[in-house]
Amino acid sequence: DEDSATIAILRQSGVQWITDIHSNRSGKMYETHSTEKQYFEEILSIIKQYKTMETPLIVVGPGFTRERFMRYTKTVNPDFKNIITYGTGHAGMNGIQEALKSGIVENISKENRVLFETRLVEQLFEEIKKNGLVAYGVEEVEELIKNGAVKHIIITDKLVRTEKGEDILKLAQNYNADFTVVSMLHDAGRKLDGLGGIGAFLRFKI
Repeated sequence: DEDSATIAILRQSGVQWITDIHSNRSGKMYETHSTEKQYFEEILSIIKQYKTMETPLIVVGPGFTRERFMRYTKTVNPDFKNIITYGTGHAGMNGIQEALKSGIVENISKENRVLFETRLVEQLFEEIKKNGLVAYGVEEVEELIKNGAVKHIIITDKLVRTEKGEDILKLAQNYNADFTVVSMLHDAGRKLDGLGGIGAFLRFKI
């Protein structure tokens, strides 16, 4: 809020408090800031130490300071992705806990997963157009895995549920190929299904 900002990271073990940053509005004994801009800059300087471009940033709290901070962040860091705001009745750790109880993190996780899968499928199609280091179709990908040429597989959940899909994933693990399962519940999964339900990013061409 206008008095202080709490920065925390959500880990699998729970919420990890990082620090509290104070504005110049409070009379407590701590370093103060002459302007709101300096206050926001200090908040961002800490966030940048932990946030990657793809990591979601959730800004929560009451009042209008949260909205002004969002506008400032988008202005000075246009490359920042996945910035979400959520209004709470409290600031600080109480506000963070309030936001977590609302289910916002679960919703963001689902949205990010769809974006991640969509980017992979779009990347596959782009490389196909350029005749790049990709392949698709069950037989071709399976053969390339056996030759050690496959770096990463994207495969639909529909194909994974078949015996052939299970065999391909076991083969991929044996040849140190990573894989991502793409849901058929969104457009990217249906596009991949049109290629036989599987695509591969290659280490080299054969």
